[in-house]
Amino acid sequence: MNGMMDFSQFGAPMPTGPWADEAVQDLSKALTAGQVTDPIGAGAVAGAGAPLRPESLDGTLYNLTFRMEHLQLWPQLLKAEVANTVNEYNVLRQHGSGAGFFHNEGDLPAEDDSTWQRLYSIIKCMGCTRRYSIMSSLVRMAHNNAETHQTLGGTMWTLEQLEKSLFTANTDYVPSGFDGYDKQIANMRDLRGRPMTGEEVNYGTGLIFDSPNFGKATDLYMPVGVDTDLVDDIAPNARYNINPQGWTNGHAGMQIKVYDTQRGPISLRPDVFVTFGDIPLAAAGDLSKRPGTPVESVALAAAGSGSQFTAADAGTYRYKVVAINAHGRSAEVSLAGTIAVTTGQSVSFSIADGTPAPTAYKVYRSAKNGAAGTCKEAFTVARDSSGVTVITDTNAYLPGTGRCYLIQQNREFNVFNRLLRFMKIRLGLVDASYRFMLLLFGNLVIHTPNKSLIYFNVGRADRTPSYDV
Repeated sequence: MNGMMDFSQFGAPMPTGPWADEAVQDLSKALTAGQVTDPIGAGAVAGAGAPLRPESLDGTLYNLTFRMEHLQLWPQLLKAEVANTVNEYNVLRQHGSGAGFFHNEGDLPAEDDSTWQRLYSIIKCMGCTRRYSIMSSLVRMAHNNAETHQTLGGTMWTLEQLEKSLFTANTDYVPSGFDGYDKQIANMRDLRGRPMTGEEVNYGTGLIFDSPNFGKATDLYMPVGVDTDLVDDIAPNARYNINPQGWTNGHAGMQIKVYDTQRGPISLRPDVFVTFGDIPLAAAGDLSKRPGTPVESVALAAAGSGSQFTAADAGTYRYKVVAINAHGRSAEVSLAGTIAVTTGQSVSFSIADGTPAPTAYKVYRSAKNGAAGTCKEAFTVARDSSGVTVITDTNAYLPGTGRCYLIQQNREFNVFNRLLRFMKIRLGLVDASYRFMLLLFGNLVIHTPNKSLIYFNVGRADRTPSYDV
């Protein structure tokens, strides 16, 4: 047989013809598992065992995004149940005017009285809609079923938006939302790019404690990078009690979660949702409702006086603008060219609305003499009802810097009023898919905005890595 396979044992004649040698060679090849990632069609290759190889999927779902433990403010925030869309509350402004304390013997002391004020908060609606097809509910999915995947995803997304909004929401920019810490807190301190230090925290607790604020700071919320700088500043300059036996199990160093100031302990709360100035993000939201891309109306111009551009800031700058509303954000528009700025000048330009119209504009500015790719968020301005918004940059807000929030975390300072607890509500079938809403009705109320402090334009320490989180 000259080494050829005998086909007669299978009841078939020996192959003949010019293709016989090739067929025998194919049959003689070893069956291989291979490493192709898509086995469909791999059977066309002789000896490839990919079509016979069952799919192997890791039983663990690896999370590339945040987890519940990353939420800092929302879990700490006190919640109160309310029964109306408008919730009123009273504040005591002062015990008296402070005049007419001394008097002569036999005289009637001066009459005085306390000052009260009634205020109110309006409940706002928050949430999202999620959907999955009927067919997807019948398929055996990895890790969980389709409804569970959508419920977990929607819940986490809603909590992310809520955590961010507690700090940055502003009804001047998105009227359907509530006002967060940025809008409501009364005291501000400008660090002009300096890093956070222990001395700054001590200063802030004293300012909040002193007249006329009369508060007691308890918590400091900040970007993760600021927490790194603050701990690096505190640790080398303080004395600590060490166990007489020395470091435990060979562990050196320490984790600082609370910083004792002259006015009491401050819990350090690095929050991944409190960031340094972000770069412009891609357009997002319902295309029919989110803002259209804005248009540069009047070109960049530098003039005037009295701004915070100093000699050290003199140079050329580039700008980008993104339109926002309650439904999403537009694509960025890069303003034409660069603008040279000298000491004391301000930069102005005009932006015309796209369609649909926005409610506000986010302004991004480059580093000094930097390329367009260095643009980071500097500030936000409300849209002008005329459809053309004049924007002026006085360098009051430095792009790429962060904010820190030193607050008195108790009900006297703030509370989140809830008309509806976080709830899942199913919707009726209108097509071959299931829909449900995840809803929360509430509002952040700050009763005593003076018992807190925002540090803004917070920079990074030179000795630390410059990651912008």
